[in-house]
Amino acid sequence: MVRQHDLTLADLVLVRPGTLPKTSSGKIMRAAARRHYLAGDFAPWAPSTPAALASSPAG
Repeated sequence: MVRQHDLTLADLVLVRPGTLPKTSSGKIMRAAARRHYLAGDFAPWAPSTPAALASSPAG
């Protein structure tokens, strides 16, 4: 992200498809998504640590 866009990420959240609120035309409702993010409403999509990956049934 830094090399391509000269931006630094504070956090990166991967969410399951269909999780983000959208308008009737399919655009992401950014203000609503931000509120959900700040409230901690998004469930993690994948384990966040290598140990969690190793202990998963598929790992």
